[in-house]
Amino acid sequence: MHRLPPKRYRTASSAIHPDSTARTAPTVQEKLTLLHFPGTAAIRNAWECGAAFYRQHGHLAIPATAKLDDYAVGAWMRRQGKAASLTQEQAARLTALDELWRLEPDWNRSYRRLLACLAAGGTLDGPANRTGSADDPTFRPGTWLRKQDKARTDGKLTAQQTALLDALAAR
Repeated sequence: MHRLPPKRYRTASSAIHPDSTARTAPTVQEKLTLLHFPGTAAIRNAWECGAAFYRQHGHLAIPATAKLDDYAVGAWMRRQGKAASLTQEQAARLTALDELWRLEPDWNRSYRRLLACLAAGGTLDGPANRTGSADDPTFRPGTWLRKQDKARTDGKLTAQQTALLDALAAR
């Protein structure tokens, strides 16, 4: 039997983005209000746990083994990405939270780590073994980018992944 998450996960905190008045993009609260959590209690629980993960991490690149209050939110997110029965409305709700939710989660998280490294003053060029930003010293952006070049050559990247990497190179 599925149970609803604790109250702390049921509503978004307005304290998440105190500078939200200066933002042009929708705030977390605005994105979460698009979900509406339709359906049975089990379906609402799944959507609420997904939204709670988003509130905590800012993305839906959820590791497959991730749990939130004993709910396998990672497995649920993987099913959403593969579900042929996902309605346009459901897909739109997920896209409203995270435009990159359909990307493979490990690739998605590494791409986000690269963006954070670039935002901290990192570059796309340099040795493969250089470390990422001070906040993420274990990330090796050069190594990851070389793997992506090989994956592109081997035809293993999706069109979306290729476009995202091409946009970085055009910066």
